[in-house]
Amino acid sequence: MIIMRNLIQLAVATTLALTLSGCGSDNDGTDKKQPMPSNSAPSVADASFTTQADTELNGQLQASDADGDTLTFTLDMAPTNGTVTVNADGSFSYQPMLEYTGSDSFSFTVDDGKNMAVAATAQITVDALQVSFSSYSRAAFTAASDAMPARVNGRIFSNDVDTTEFYQDLVDASN
Repeated sequence: MIIMRNLIQLAVATTLALTLSGCGSDNDGTDKKQPMPSNSAPSVADASFTTQADTELNGQLQASDADGDTLTFTLDMAPTNGTVTVNADGSFSYQPMLEYTGSDSFSFTVDDGKNMAVAATAQITVDALQVSFSSYSRAAFTAASDAMPARVNGRIFSNDVDTTEFYQDLVDASN
């Protein structure tokens, strides 16, 4: 019984000593501030995307935070050959300029609300528009010679006359 009581007293004394040692004061009675835990900056890398001419690109920028902080994305520098909208959650929408093909880019920042914002760049490749000619009807090439005129570039040519009345601006070189 005595051994058991001594063990209990030892356990209580050890717990009390451990509890008091972490209270922020040393032996001289002055308070010691505990260092604040450090916060890691967000981690982000450059990204690359591909779209076709005249085609909107919807994508998601990627970043992470070791501390689990909520991240906020912001557009830093707009693209040169298109427009972009970057949302706070990192989703974005990019629209290349009409008929543009080539490279474009925009820069963005990621902020965790506690550290300096971290910057990255999104590279975008705009390829030529891929058109499948199999979707066009062959009927346009099999019309009878006496059939109604076919549309060409959105215009209907009803006849071919030997007059310059309708084409004066093309014939008259004096202007």
